[in-house]
This record gives sequence, structure tokens and C-alpha cells, in this order.
Amino acid sequence: MASGVPKVLMKMAFKTGTAPINWFPGHMATATRAIRERLRLIDLVVEVRDSRIPYTSANEDFQDFLSRKRRLIVFNKSDLTNPNLVPKWKDHFEAKGEPIVFVNAHCKESIKLLFKEIRKGLQNIMDRPTLLIMVVGIPNVGKSAIINGLHALSHTEYEKLKKAAVGSLPGVTLNLQGFKIHSKPSIFVLDTPGVLVPNIRDLDMGLKLALTGAIKDSVVGEERLGRYLLAFLNSRKAPFKWQKSIEAARAREREEKEKKEQVEKAKPKTLLELKKQAYLAEKRANNPKPERVSDHNKDHVVLLVREALLNTLSNFDGDLEDEKDMEALVDIQMHELRRALKISIELGDKGWEFVGKKLLNLFRVGRLGNFALDVLPEDAQNQIQCT
Repeated sequence: MASGVPKVLMKMAFKTGTAPINWFPGHMATATRAIRERLRLIDLVVEVRDSRIPYTSANEDFQDFLSRKRRLIVFNKSDLTNPNLVPKWKDHFEAKGEPIVFVNAHCKESIKLLFKEIRKGLQNIMDRPTLLIMVVGIPNVGKSAIINGLHALSHTEYEKLKKAAVGSLPGVTLNLQGFKIHSKPSIFVLDTPGVLVPNIRDLDMGLKLALTGAIKDSVVGEERLGRYLLAFLNSRKAPFKWQKSIEAARAREREEKEKKEQVEKAKPKTLLELKKQAYLAEKRANNPKPERVSDHNKDHVVLLVREALLNTLSNFDGDLEDEKDMEALVDIQMHELRRALKISIELGDKGWEFVGKKLLNLFRVGRLGNFALDVLPEDAQNQIQCT
């Protein structure tokens, strides 16, 4: 499996520890058995992976028996990965003879493309009255969202049926369930719980799975994940790419503030209003309330986070390839983020979890940029360079 992480990230001994990462609750073992037992009845397997980690998000234990069935590999969350790499990944898998499609489950056009690929995968057996599709994958790759998208696309063709439950936490779908997505022929989809391998073989793989949400944050720890994410962003020098957007955002803020001040000045004020204004200003000065940075104002949070990371990286004079220097930079950034986000020191170590949580939330919705954590295998890169 290809790693998209520079060596320095693997060498770093974070203060939060480098213990192995594993998460295989009982329902995953049950689901694995059920998937194997029912696979013989299935006409097409739709294996959903995360576009940011095309190899890491494949359940290695499933690959052998899935490869013996008709299979379509769906790389979901294509809107969150590096768009420049998508064509290269397509070439790589198509060269291996794998039917694949990159989609965003929340985009209708993507779902149309997916449905077209599903029909193509079933084209030789479309004369059967009933066809069964099984959707499999690791947790939180968007299996249920894809099924709901297919349901919404074709619901006018048959009676409205219950949708799959969608959640942001890994492990929402706990039992195998069936959903009709097409008629003439009747096509049913079996939705399955997300299943990981019982033993994740290395730390790099575990951290990438955790970073993209396939493993519950509590298994790894929000602070540990936040530090890993910061090191990753630094290694890609991502904060330097934000400079223009930060300057533009600050310019807009100044412009809006000036407009607001001009409007306030233009308003005629009575003596009573002036006295009330002065009273409130004095009250605020004597009893200041701590300002809180809320995720409800996402744009402002993004700006604060990006500014803090850009400033700290710009002032960094160490070596990003040296693990001790990188760890020192990450420590500085964690403290700067805690200050910028106004996370109280009274929270103690719990405050670092909040810093990590905010970072992870922003990364997972693409507000810190679109990144591929896996990289193409060397042989694939060589083939691409030669063409």
C-alpha cells in the first residue's frame, strides 16, 4: 500500500504516544460473517472507498473474495481529494482492469454517473427479473449516503421506501438491510455496516484511517490526531497556499466594518440613545465577557486557524524534514491555535482535545484544503511519466 506521508511523520514521537491503532468492535465480526455468507447471492458488489485514501480505505481481508465477483469500486468524497490526482488514480486502476468511478454522494450528477456504471456492470444479466447489489466498505466512506442518492434518483419509478440511516460517526449501519433502487428489472441494494480489518498493520495506515473518520476519534484521541494533521499540513507547506485567501478575507472584513461604522454614524441619535450607548459601553468595560469562537461562524474559525498556521510556519526557521524540529513547530501551533480559538486554560489538558476536534472538523469538510493522503505506487507514477 502506498503511503502519502513523508518519512518525518513516521519518525516523530508525539508526546501523545505512538501506540498501535485498532478498532474492531463485535458488530464488525458479525457483519464480516454475514457479508461472506450472502455474497454468493449477489450479482454486483459495489465497494465504496474514500477518494483521499484509495488504497488505505480498502479492507484488505475482503479483496480476495470480492475480486471473484462482479465489482465496481466507487471512490466517494471526490470533492475532498486533490482534483489534480483524480485522473492519475483513474488511469492507475483502469490499467489494472478495475471498473471504477469517482463520485460525490451529495451531488446528483455524480449519482447519475454512478448509476450508469452500475447498469454497465449488470448489462449482461439485465434480463433477470431481480438483481441484488451489495454495498461494502470501511466505516464512514459514505455507503448509506450513496444508497440514499440512488434512491432519490429513481424513487419515481416505485413506491417510496425507507432510506438508509446516514450519520457522521463510523459504524452507524449496524445490520444488513435491503433497499430497492430500481424497477424493471427490480434492483435491490444490501447495505452493510462499515468493516475494518481486525488488526491494522501499521501506524501510518491507522492514522490515515482515523484522520478521515473511519476510526472513532476517541480510539486515537483528538489531540493526537490534531498533531498528526498539523504535521501533515506543514509537510505539504499547505499554509503558504492560503496567504492570498487570508488577505482577501481580512480585506472584506475591514470593508464590512467600515460600511457598518458609516451606517451607524449616519443614524440620527437622541440624547436618550446616546446615554444608553454610553451606559452599555461602560458596563462592557467593567464586566467583560470572555469572547468565544464558535463553529457556528465557520468562515471566521477557518480564517483564525489558517492565519495561526501561516504565521507560525512563516516564522519557523527549522527543518521540516527533522522530526524534532517538526514536533517543536507542532507544539507552537497547538498553543497558538488554543490562544486564537480562545480555549480557556481552565480546561487544562481537555483544551487540547478541543483544539484537535476543531482542526479535524475543518479538515474533514475540506476547509483546510483538498488532499490525497495516499500516493500512487511508484510503478504507476513511472508509467504516467512515460506517457
